[in-house]
Amino acid sequence: MWLCARVVRPAVASSAQWRHNLKGTSKVVVFTLNRFAQRLDSLHSRAARSLLILLVIALSSCANDGSTEQPDSSAVAFVGVNVLAMAETGVVLEDQTVIVQGDRITAIEPRGSVDVSPQTVQISGRGKYLMPGLADMHVHLEYFDDPAILQLFLANGVTTVRNMDGRPYILEWKRKIAQTDLLGLVIYTAGPLLDGDPPLRPDNTVVRSPAEARAAVMDQYSSGYDFIKVYTNLSFEAYAEILVAAAEYGLPVAGHLPNDVNLIEVFERGGQSAIEHLGDYAESIEAVDSPFTEGWHWSKRFLGMPMNADRARSVIERQVMADVWTVPTIV
Repeated sequence: MWLCARVVRPAVASSAQWRHNLKGTSKVVVFTLNRFAQRLDSLHSRAARSLLILLVIALSSCANDGSTEQPDSSAVAFVGVNVLAMAETGVVLEDQTVIVQGDRITAIEPRGSVDVSPQTVQISGRGKYLMPGLADMHVHLEYFDDPAILQLFLANGVTTVRNMDGRPYILEWKRKIAQTDLLGLVIYTAGPLLDGDPPLRPDNTVVRSPAEARAAVMDQYSSGYDFIKVYTNLSFEAYAEILVAAAEYGLPVAGHLPNDVNLIEVFERGGQSAIEHLGDYAESIEAVDSPFTEGWHWSKRFLGMPMNADRARSVIERQVMADVWTVPTIV
């Protein structure tokens, strides 16, 4: 989605109209490209909601403003821009032309060394910087009921979020974004948290048995959520059935380590693709002589308690073999 001093959407304006409107703005423009965006058939497609790579601020107006040819709306060239490649720390590729065709970056070359079709939408990036869109892998959109919050992500270069506690209205945001009716970004969202009885939070979905666990997974699959999030007070039996049912429906499982489940069991059993907090590792790597072994302490949330190096090494090796991800969620 294109953002200007006022919003100009290619889904409702021709390329010529867009360029004319851009010239009338204060020339403060934010562009974002999501490298995870789906196949882009034209700027009217789903990926129009987050087409670009980055934040480019105070950008000049598009090149070729006097052209009478209709630009190719599926191709965009950023001309003379400095690229933060993110392949090596501190590397900046200066004065580059970056061409985006559909959902692929097809060229990153020094300006003047690559031919740009007259039908390509050209944007001058002289003196500006281009970088890949960022992904925030642990957010809680359920704390906000106004979709305007999504624009704050875009304004800071975040073009993908992984939402960890779903709501029906977040699915509605996704639908509107896909139809270009809402300015937003790519949202991958869990369903409402699946928890035991009593739930750790009152708005969690309580599952008391394997049958209830399977029904909850089926309901979230039918609703259109992207993955399942498990939570702290799930029983071992309910947790195990969630893993089985989610696999049958093709839904990834992520979340907390339930109190009834050992960390090594998660790795050996398989089925949970990510653990969302470092604190869930504490008991498995804590030193025997730690003063906090008898209970919870705030330091364990950040692995600030005394640790046993051999136990930690064993956990890491098992996790690598199990192909389970860690989302530290320190901040």
